[in-house]
Amino acid sequence: MDSIKWLASHYGTDEGSMKEVLKTERATTYLLIWPVFEQELFGGFMMCKDIPAKATEYQTLVTSDHIDEMAIHFHKRYKDSENKRHLLHDQKNNPLFDSIINKEYDDLSIEDKVVLLLFVSYRYRNNIFHGNKNVRTWKNYTTEIDYCLDFMMMLLDSYTRGKVVGPDE
Repeated sequence: MDSIKWLASHYGTDEGSMKEVLKTERATTYLLIWPVFEQELFGGFMMCKDIPAKATEYQTLVTSDHIDEMAIHFHKRYKDSENKRHLLHDQKNNPLFDSIINKEYDDLSIEDKVVLLLFVSYRYRNNIFHGNKNVRTWKNYTTEIDYCLDFMMMLLDSYTRGKVVGPDE
């Protein structure tokens, strides 16, 4: 069976779009990093309700210097109601997410920033792998997916080494 044809059919897109997505390696990379991230940092299954406690636990593994670029991007992006609607999909609101997005960025603690990045990475994972982001639109989220990947790898590396690890280590 032709996997490209099967994937295109499953995702409701054409074979050319599917080849383009696979060529960027983002989907494959997310697919491979996510289970490691979820297993190592969330005991095998990440749930939204677990994010605050894990952010408290993991906030010492990152510094603002390491995550500010990502956190600023997502904080600014999801202040926009249309972008927020796309991120949350069927959820109209999320009190945890809303409490962070409604603050001024300078008022966010490192823990808030970790919550934000965990939440956004979780939602991107759900949107990508549960089909809420159309395959043809994945290239529109290059920056966001790259930031999620960078954050997951950075946090995993810091957790594994037991110390703060920056993006270039």
